[in-house]
Amino acid sequence: MSDRPRVILSAFADEAANHKTAIEQLSVMAAVGLRYYTPRFIDVDGSGEVKHVVELDDTELARLNELQRSSV
Repeated sequence: MSDRPRVILSAFADEAANHKTAIEQLSVMAAVGLRYYTPRFIDVDGSGEVKHVVELDDTELARLNELQRSSV
């Protein structure tokens, strides 16, 4: 067994954000150093409309992916 076992921490991003915007959720995850997260309830475009991630359309999913890539 390794002296330094690898542990991956992750979080539900929406629980860390006061608002459910994608930018806020990704910013909080980056600020605390988490690289792995699960999006659940999210406002992708900042319109105030919060959706469950399975309800996002292709455009919203592409935008979320773009935001995530730019935050890495």
